[in-house]
Amino acid sequence: MAGKLTSVRYDSLVQRLERMADGIARHQGEDNFPQNLNDKAIRTARQELEDFREKYEALAKSAEQAYDSYLGSFKKAEAGLSKNDDTIRGFYGKKNPVIADFGTKVLSARRVKKAPEPLPSK
Repeated sequence: MAGKLTSVRYDSLVQRLERMADGIARHQGEDNFPQNLNDKAIRTARQELEDFREKYEALAKSAEQAYDSYLGSFKKAEAGLSKNDDTIRGFYGKKNPVIADFGTKVLSARRVKKAPEPLPSK
């Protein structure tokens, strides 16, 4: 995705397009005025920009809502699976290899580390 356009840049561009179109409309009757300048084309470009901005904002809001729904569903599934793991461990035992059939991690006994033996003194 290209760089994000800020509202300040957008507002500035819309205002400049409008002022340009107004200036062209006001001065297009002058002698030797450039024929390639067209106020209607500039106003159309401004309107198109505004329409795309509205569509973009609506899609961005819809995407944010979809993400929130996805995240909520993910967390709910994650919590449910955790409860199921606890149930399976409670039924079979935490160290029983059968629980691996359910995708539940078999918990091993904790190993106590021995203290390091002191170095022999000379």
